[in-house]
Amino acid sequence: MPIVIDLNTHTVFGPHYRRGLKEGIEEGVGQGIRQNLTSLITHRFGKIPARYARRLNAMSSTELQALSDRLFSAGTISELFGPPA
Repeated sequence: MPIVIDLNTHTVFGPHYRRGLKEGIEEGVGQGIRQNLTSLITHRFGKIPARYARRLNAMSSTELQALSDRLFSAGTISELFGPPA
């Protein structure tokens, strides 16, 4: 007979499992937003220069959301990204 352990409620492994799951979901959401933004920026401004692509890839989900809010009001790609961080 198999032994079934629910990792989510396990006293030892549960916290690690939940933290890993949360981090994985956040990373996946960030990747999805990043892919969408890359497509939209490319469509609007053309090929993304390497310096902006590096900044885009280093952004957190919160920063990506702020960038997406500025996407259609920015007149140029440099205006979209603003001054270097």
